[in-house]
Amino acid sequence: MNMDSGTLRLILIGIGILFLIAIYYWDRLNRKDAREQARQKLEAELDEADESSIESAFAKPVGDPDELSLGQLDSSLDDDLSPFDRAFSATDEQEPQEEIHLEVDETSPLDVPHLILQIHLLHRGDWFDGEPLERALSAAGLQPGKMKVYHRLTGDGSRRVVYTVANLAEPGTFPLGQMGGFKTPGLAFFAQLPGPQDGQAIFNDMLKTAEQLAARLGGELHDQSRSVLTRQTIEHMREQIIEHGRKVRLARSKG
Repeated sequence: MNMDSGTLRLILIGIGILFLIAIYYWDRLNRKDAREQARQKLEAELDEADESSIESAFAKPVGDPDELSLGQLDSSLDDDLSPFDRAFSATDEQEPQEEIHLEVDETSPLDVPHLILQIHLLHRGDWFDGEPLERALSAAGLQPGKMKVYHRLTGDGSRRVVYTVANLAEPGTFPLGQMGGFKTPGLAFFAQLPGPQDGQAIFNDMLKTAEQLAARLGGELHDQSRSVLTRQTIEHMREQIIEHGRKVRLARSKG
């Protein structure tokens, strides 16, 4: 059988097309096999990594859940502290041998209730500078103490602490003798009743001194919640002192 040139050309074209199709599917199959091998290799590596991670996790010592909870609790309590409270908690951690003792009437029985009085003096702008602050504290008659804070002392020769003035920023102390270059956002005045003097007298002195320093240094008085100290708040504090005095007298009468 004779084939004309046209038929032969079509047959060759068909064979060429079939050959190209075969190459296409062969290449596709090889790629699929390569992807499958790569996937299996990756899964094996991931499985190995997971196993090693689990083993290392169990190899590490795990803390007591109770200890972890206590640590988290301590951290949350620290977050709730005011700058004043954090200042003195930090001082206790860094220098445990130094403690600031609030003066308490030693003649009081142990079960006598105590009242803490606090006034904060904050700068109206940003910072109190060390040297002007040192001069103002000295002019107000406040004495530097061994705990690197200032005190109002009794004038009867016993030199008992009536109230204390501390740095509002951590760690709550002043660099006594090196106040040049020192800055602080504020001061904390505090006293504990019953003290070496009448409660109202202690509060009046502390308030008057804080007002004098505020006027001299350009500061503003705040209460212990860091709200502006208003006349209403001052009267409320006076009422607290009166009520506390009544409770102290009652406790002493029973003692």
